[in-house]
Amino acid sequence: MNEAKRFGKALKALLNEPAVYGHFLDEQTGFGTWTAGGCGGLGVALVEWLGPKASLWAVYDDIGVLHHVVVRVGDWFLDGDGVARGRTILRRAEEWEFLPEPTLEPFVPVACEFVWDSYRKTEDLVGLLEDRFGAGGAVARILERS
Repeated sequence: MNEAKRFGKALKALLNEPAVYGHFLDEQTGFGTWTAGGCGGLGVALVEWLGPKASLWAVYDDIGVLHHVVVRVGDWFLDGDGVARGRTILRRAEEWEFLPEPTLEPFVPVACEFVWDSYRKTEDLVGLLEDRFGAGGAVARILERS
């Protein structure tokens, strides 16, 4: 298993710890999971933590409706399921969300304006990521090399 996949597995484990999951999702959105309701807040925190090598991307359906927010670093995409390549993110959208022709494109803030009011705990999540994994820039460099 390469370094990116190891990190992805550790990220998913952290995000699914009951105290983390409950603290950030229950108080943040009142519903959902990291991949259904909590993806925007997680994405914002990951970009802030990882630094300039990271950017928000999203899965859109065939008419341009946003369905899921992810973070891109190099050829890798991060979300509540860990780290994956773009083709895996799109396959999940087809199989799990039944999107017939999903696309993976840079995030367009207008498409999801309402989400930002719900993510007050981004700084806490960034702090948690730093405490567990160290400096985000170092992780971003690992992802770019993998």
